[in-house]
Amino acid sequence: MEKSATNVLLASDSMMPHSGSYYGGHSKHRQVQCSPVPKRGRLVAVPPSPQSLSRSLSLIPGHKYAMSCSMEVTAETMSVMAATLANGGICPTTGEQVLKPDAVRDVLSLMHSCGMYDYSGQFAFKVGLPAKSGVCGAVMLVIPNVMGIFRGLKFSDELVQVFNFHRYDNLRHAANKKDPRKQKFESRGQKVVSLLFSASSGDVTAMRRYALAGLNMGQKDYDGRTALHLAASEGHMDIVVFLLEKCHVPPSPKDRWGHTPADDAEEFGHFEVAEYIKSVESKLEKAKEEVVIPEVEEEAQAEQIWK
Repeated sequence: MEKSATNVLLASDSMMPHSGSYYGGHSKHRQVQCSPVPKRGRLVAVPPSPQSLSRSLSLIPGHKYAMSCSMEVTAETMSVMAATLANGGICPTTGEQVLKPDAVRDVLSLMHSCGMYDYSGQFAFKVGLPAKSGVCGAVMLVIPNVMGIFRGLKFSDELVQVFNFHRYDNLRHAANKKDPRKQKFESRGQKVVSLLFSASSGDVTAMRRYALAGLNMGQKDYDGRTALHLAASEGHMDIVVFLLEKCHVPPSPKDRWGHTPADDAEEFGHFEVAEYIKSVESKLEKAKEEVVIPEVEEEAQAEQIWK
């Protein structure tokens, strides 16, 4: 048998020659129209019409996926699309609801599970965010309820090292990561209120938890009062001992009115607490004197030597 045109194969005396298939060798998809000629076994290929070409493409599995892979967009457009998914389907530039919340949820679930193809498992382990890779090499990254980003893979890895955006990051006690979702002064005020309330109520367990979380146990409120002030005012000896011996907070900070924790303890009749605070303060003063005296003696000896 002979070939009458390029990429046209003859199979026996069949009148349905083909050039193979786009997917997996299924020969029935990419058929070429041919017309027989008087000579037996010889075919002449005829170019297909646009209608038949469109009909043939519709038979190819995944042809819509191939068409979508041929789309050309800019990084700005993709970032707006990612931000729309992060914003629950509302476009951040127009404020228009373009996607339903249920559809956004389903899309993000698919992006998290298989948006990076064979790398989806490792990406979910390292980054833990919904993402979609493209043939250009960039990644559309979605941080739900925060923002959408269109950057590269290395950027995604570095992002979760600085911010606690990973799906399973600890949002309360991640001291080494930043959380831009919290307001700076709001979070600081909440910590101060929680610390002072626990000291005032005598909750030693909460105080230990704050200390283990790396909280500054000596921070003050707007009146300059510390947790030691409140614990001394209420007579909570266990809190006072914990703050002075375990947390090593200053024993005599002054508030707005010039009162120290020992003054507050005496004012409210907690004399045992006041005596303990004063004893700790005197020990610290003696320790400072013992450290300062040798330095003074060494300076005096050095002056005598030079003289």
